[in-house]
Amino acid sequence: MNIVRVILAAFAMLIVSSCVSTRPPVQQAPMPPSAETPRMESADPRAVIYTLGGFPVDTQNSVLLLNAGYAVGYSETLMDPLWAVYYCGPNADFENGPRPNKFSTDTRVSPAAQLKHTDYNRPAGVTPTYDRGHMAPNYAIATRYGREAQLETFLLTNICPQQSGLNQQTWRAMEAAIANLYAPQFDGVWVVIGPIFDAQPARYNGLAAMPEAFYCIVVDKAPDGHLRALAVVMDQSVSGKHPLRDFATTVRAVEGMTGLDFFAALPDDVEDPLETTPAEADWNLDLMLDANSAALRDE
Repeated sequence: MNIVRVILAAFAMLIVSSCVSTRPPVQQAPMPPSAETPRMESADPRAVIYTLGGFPVDTQNSVLLLNAGYAVGYSETLMDPLWAVYYCGPNADFENGPRPNKFSTDTRVSPAAQLKHTDYNRPAGVTPTYDRGHMAPNYAIATRYGREAQLETFLLTNICPQQSGLNQQTWRAMEAAIANLYAPQFDGVWVVIGPIFDAQPARYNGLAAMPEAFYCIVVDKAPDGHLRALAVVMDQSVSGKHPLRDFATTVRAVEGMTGLDFFAALPDDVEDPLETTPAEADWNLDLMLDANSAALRDE
């Protein structure tokens, strides 16, 4: 009986290790655009390049778009990504190149869902102002995957209407904290990021749905092998500098706000504590999210 128990325990550890230990190489070869747009699958083998536990699972029949440094699940109905996933390695091996003059139409989605740069032009006299808000961030992708991958973050399938104060201040500081602090400290992290909508979202210029908030989930494999997560939610109205703890929540709470199922391919005894345990002390919830801080510079 003891031998059987040992065998079963070893087999269980092998399953967990195979699910959480694979990390992608620092640079992924750019993937050419494909005419075919595969639909969401809960345990797509391609997910291992970008995330762990499979791509997020949604009920909106989103279009899966694979890029050199990140992947998105794009809703052709909402004209927004529901999620973006990327692996942020510990080293910034590339320079952050200049931003292009315009954001790009993604021709991999159906013509009716293809947005143009001008579709995000600000309507006259409308306040607050909104930016073309990256989900997979320019800086982290540029410094980990190179110039071509950086340019792919300017595809409009990676963009949501995001209030300027949030995009240029608090959210930007969160993106930089991931790239400059967490990734080096934890020897690389996995990130899931995206919008949160109310029941009847307004449309920006009558096209892209306008989120009421945004979520960000950062996952690390701790030294003892267990997975730990930092989950945050920021309302559109947030701006300025704030302590990280103001926005901390759990993965399970984000699932309730979005209807998404994160990390569904992990074994339940790994997924459940990952999604329900509050952020551990190593995430430093006292960190001040300040886009003007030298430690959070993303230029």
